[in-house]
Amino acid sequence: MYQHGLGVERDDINAVEWYTKAANQGNPSAQNNLGYMYQHERGVERDYDKAVKLYTKAANQGNPSAQNNLGHMYQHGLGVERDDINAVEWYTKAANQGEVTAQYNLGYMYQNGLGVKHDYTTAMEWYTKAANQGNPYAQTRLGHMYYNLGHMYQHGLGVEHDGTKAVEWYIKAASQGHAAAQHRLGHMYEHGLGVERDDTKAVEWYTKAASQGHATAQHRLGHMYYNLGHMYHHGLGVEHDGTKAVEWYTKAANQGDPYAQNNLGYMYQHERGVERDDTKAVEWFTKAANQGNPTAQNNLGHMYQHGLGVERDYDKAVKLYTKAANQGNPHAQNNLGHMYQHGLGVERDYDKAVKLYTKAANQGHARAQHLVGTMYKNGFGVERDYIAAVEWYIKAVSQGYADAQTSLGFMYQYGKGIEKDLAQASFWFMKAKRKDHLLNIFKINSLPPLTAPPYPEQINFIEADLLGSWQAMLVQNKYDLDDKYSSLNRDAYEQLEEIMVQFISLRHRLRTQSGLMISCLVFQTLKDVTAVEEREKATKVIPYVKQQTLLANAYLSFGEDNVRLADEIINNLNSKHFYKKVESILEQLQEAYKEVLTKAETEIKKQLQMLDLEVIEEPQFSKRLARKNELAITFTNKVQAVEEETKKFRIYYNLFLDEVEKGQYYRNQKFQQENEYLLNLE
Repeated sequence: MYQHGLGVERDDINAVEWYTKAANQGNPSAQNNLGYMYQHERGVERDYDKAVKLYTKAANQGNPSAQNNLGHMYQHGLGVERDDINAVEWYTKAANQGEVTAQYNLGYMYQNGLGVKHDYTTAMEWYTKAANQGNPYAQTRLGHMYYNLGHMYQHGLGVEHDGTKAVEWYIKAASQGHAAAQHRLGHMYEHGLGVERDDTKAVEWYTKAASQGHATAQHRLGHMYYNLGHMYHHGLGVEHDGTKAVEWYTKAANQGDPYAQNNLGYMYQHERGVERDDTKAVEWFTKAANQGNPTAQNNLGHMYQHGLGVERDYDKAVKLYTKAANQGNPHAQNNLGHMYQHGLGVERDYDKAVKLYTKAANQGHARAQHLVGTMYKNGFGVERDYIAAVEWYIKAVSQGYADAQTSLGFMYQYGKGIEKDLAQASFWFMKAKRKDHLLNIFKINSLPPLTAPPYPEQINFIEADLLGSWQAMLVQNKYDLDDKYSSLNRDAYEQLEEIMVQFISLRHRLRTQSGLMISCLVFQTLKDVTAVEEREKATKVIPYVKQQTLLANAYLSFGEDNVRLADEIINNLNSKHFYKKVESILEQLQEAYKEVLTKAETEIKKQLQMLDLEVIEEPQFSKRLARKNELAITFTNKVQAVEEETKKFRIYYNLFLDEVEKGQYYRNQKFQQENEYLLNLE
């Protein structure tokens, strides 16, 4: 009662006095409790020897709590020599009596092979027993086993990986306020392991753990507020909040967490959530670097290299880069390679520079990949090898590295390590937005003032009129089963409808697609135009950029789809393919209608010539004559309609040609707006 302050004020000295009296009478619970007081310096001076003796007396009487405590003393060498075997023996005795802490401790011994052989299955059994009694440490450990050990021991040692069960046990422990379990549960939600990814819940559990001072959770919470704010600015997880990120990083950093210390340094260096303070950035990078954090060592090296927050010191930068590089940090390997390449803090050594760049490049570091390529291109530290240079440039550009895009464009432009291809060179220079290189290939055309689109209402009206007429005739011929010409006519109108739909599509794409048939840029020389065309013929590959001519106007198109479409438009218009096809179809329709009309007129004449009023019954004759006359009128109208459609189509076609030419000014304007770096708009 005195020990726990139950019914009286807490008084450890009085508690020891009464425990001693009971212990001297052989009471095992009192012996165990008195041992606890000596172990933890409660009411007496700490005395591990006395604690061990008292635990032993109680343990020998079968007291499970004392057996567990005695196992703890043997495991950690407190008052006795460390002896894991004895520890396991006493933990086992207590665990078999259902002592929950002993069950957890015994699971730990089996998991880590302390005093027994590694046995993950047995460890799981003891953790499960303790967890089922509500022990939060066991529940957390069990969740950890199901999650992590499933990866490590997928060959049947312990348990199979089961993220769902891991989450189940983490929740049980976390719900009891266990900080480590709350942190692990946040991790599971952040990464969608065993549960659906849920950044809001991740933040919730990290916050609970962080509020208990869990350093890693504080670091992760800072990370969530900083990084996830970029990704989830629409309210998923947390809003971007640099200030809160700094707050949590600071809490974790003050507990010595090296990752948080490094991130806090980054926040000060880049003015994220705090005012820029290079001195403080150096301070936090230094703390993390002193704990061996390779990212911090690299960052601190950067500060010394560039004199940020400290005096510039290449020697210190090299030492720090070296420490981080030796731990495999690709950024440090790249930076150390730079120091060796340029002789900063060390003697210039191209061989070492290449080796370091290559190490970083093999880890996917884009800048290093580009630099390895450049070393091969220039023959620095390696034999000059343009093919190898191109291979490394391709790796770097696959990650969007702009300098490598420029370098690869150069190799295509001059045919170094790869076949010369001005179109591909243009592609990479456009990606990198390198105006200087692009204007070595293209020249800017001076443009006349922008004019209004030619006759938009007229061409739209004719387009709708022709399409409507042809679709109506298509439907009519489709369902007119009595007309023996309906099948022929239906095919004709299907073709006319299809051609008109294509015209409509071409007009739409010419208005909306950027980089299609522009005239504000042209190749510098006709030789370059020919080179692109010849390469296309040789490779059968559509080039990225191509120059075509229509009605004496030169047009450039960028992008394979645009080049393909421009070829289709220009070839069609130059050859008048659509024009001739429509004219031919309309002419055939007109001839067919005239043929029917002629037959009807001939039949009418015959009927009139054979007229014999005595033989022919007047009513029947009149009906036949009326039908022939009606047929003649119908086909006379059809012939006239086709003649009118032919005139309208010729007008439409000429308006289309005019629209293609005049529309270049709008296409140029759209291209200019999207490529201001290349064509400055004043």
